[in-house]
Amino acid sequence: MSEMSELARRVELVEMRLSADQLLVHRSVSQLQRDVKEIGETQREHTAKLDEHTAKLDELGRMVHAIVRHLGIDDQGPSPS
Repeated sequence: MSEMSELARRVELVEMRLSADQLLVHRSVSQLQRDVKEIGETQREHTAKLDEHTAKLDELGRMVHAIVRHLGIDDQGPSPS
């Protein structure tokens, strides 16, 4: 085999390896993009749940405050009767 044909064969092998590597990189990037999208969706769901729980906690706090006011209890404890 001549030196040129050996060189051409090696170049062809390198090109094939590069093509295979590019395909693997493309697949990896595509998977990462899907993962990022899924993470974003999960984050939005969790944020909505957190907002819902925060609203319920705020409502509970207002109710407790109203009860405390109704009973005449301040930060010092029950008022003397």
